[in-house]
Amino acid sequence: MASRFLLRQSATCCIVHHSSALPAEQVKVLNRLLDGGDNGFAEGISAGQYQKVAKVSKATATRHLADLVARGFLTKTAAGGRSSRYIINNTFSPFIGNFMKNITFYGRFEDDILAGRKTITLREASDANFSAGDKVRVSRYEDNVFFCNIEVISVTPVLFDDLNEKHAVQENMTLEQLKDVISEIYPGLKELFMIEFRLI
Repeated sequence: MASRFLLRQSATCCIVHHSSALPAEQVKVLNRLLDGGDNGFAEGISAGQYQKVAKVSKATATRHLADLVARGFLTKTAAGGRSSRYIINNTFSPFIGNFMKNITFYGRFEDDILAGRKTITLREASDANFSAGDKVRVSRYEDNVFFCNIEVISVTPVLFDDLNEKHAVQENMTLEQLKDVISEIYPGLKELFMIEFRLI
């Protein structure tokens, strides 16, 4: 049996906002595709089959499949129309046994991340559930559009009082602005976590 997607879909987020994980219906279908054999879909899955397996409407099945293609989990086969089928994206397979976590950044950070200029982010404890070596899927907060994958290098506690200009520059703020924003969102917060990452 192939590796299965874990159901512990720990969604993570930017310093302020949360991002949702895959719906249970999508996870169920991905697991069926990974299982293969009599219970799988060796030739890929059609929208009609997705509808039956996931127990969703035709419109929802079509939307879910398009979303899984956009996220990089599935690839649409060459046949079009009613013959369209969807298969596991082989280029994504290295991450399948260990479900990729997600993180979102405001769109204003996209260019800096892609250029390798932004390599750290500050998160509060509930949004810092990462370990060195984690491969993480990155999307824009505003529209949840995927734009790259990153690898976590380290996760280090940082006291609020120890925040410095390096942290502020990485958040595109002055140090005073950064501290004001954090204090407004998390009154009394004494500790953050600095996630260092690299583009992959």
